[in-house]
Amino acid sequence: MRFEFTLEPAWPPLAWLAKCPKGGGPVLIVHGRRVERATAWFCEAVWTGPYAAGDFDKTDLVFGSGGRLREDSAMFVSSGSTVDRLQTLETRDAVWVSNS
Repeated sequence: MRFEFTLEPAWPPLAWLAKCPKGGGPVLIVHGRRVERATAWFCEAVWTGPYAAGDFDKTDLVFGSGGRLREDSAMFVSSGSTVDRLQTLETRDAVWVSNS
């Protein structure tokens, strides 16, 4: 599993949308220009711990949102507050996840 990134310059800078195909293949991430990207993760977030490790999925002290690959799974993280959330939609061929 891997992320495939596409910058959408006209989008809000911190917006992102993930398409997770049900049949396998890369997880497609369309994002604004200020979303941070690495091989196994992406985010518009701050968290406790080293930045380079990208372990925002392993703490409850995270503010922002993002996605992380762990083995054969893609995990999505919302802010550690009670008012922030991710939007999801399941279609016949994919699961869509967005922070906006």
